[in-house]
Amino acid sequence: MMSSRLEDLAMHKELLLARATLCRLTIRHDLAALGGPLSWARASAKALAAAPVISGLLGVLLPLLARGRFARFAGIASRLVFVARTANAVRAAMRRRQRSDSRPY
Repeated sequence: MMSSRLEDLAMHKELLLARATLCRLTIRHDLAALGGPLSWARASAKALAAAPVISGLLGVLLPLLARGRFARFAGIASRLVFVARTANAVRAAMRRRQRSDSRPY
């Protein structure tokens, strides 16, 4: 009785290990189909290349680098550009979502 229970547990363990291996292979295959493995470096580089992010970084760094009257003007201008670009990005995303919601399937 006990040995059949242990055999069942061993077979169940083998089944779980096979499923885990299959899942890992499926994920590896899907990543290869996407164009290669995902990397944090590539993802962060793309995020930093986005216009609102660049504008936001300029809004923070430019006043620190500049001095005097120009620093104040540069800080205000860069913040305005950041807000405008962010609003534009949100508006574009909302338009894309409305277009995809209105399409018949």
